[in-house]
Amino acid sequence: MGDGIAGVLISILFWILMTIAMILLLIILEALFWFILFILILMLYWLFSRALKLVFSRSGKTVGNILLSMTYSITYTILYLRWIFVIAFLTDTF
Repeated sequence: MGDGIAGVLISILFWILMTIAMILLLIILEALFWFILFILILMLYWLFSRALKLVFSRSGKTVGNILLSMTYSITYTILYLRWIFVIAFLTDTF
């Protein structure tokens, strides 16, 4: 490039182009971050609302029976957390 005025002008031009590229990259990454955060919140909302619905639908059977209540709670916890780990594994693998 050289040490003259042309080198200085080209350096300034590259500096401006890289600044624009970094700003665009940050905007894209921010949008991606908020989309991922939205999906995670939506996933957790569905998990808790669905799990609570199933747990409360079994409440009539488990009144006074702590062992059956614990069995249902452990079963639903394992079932509903497993698919989150499967999704995390699949996104990490692919």
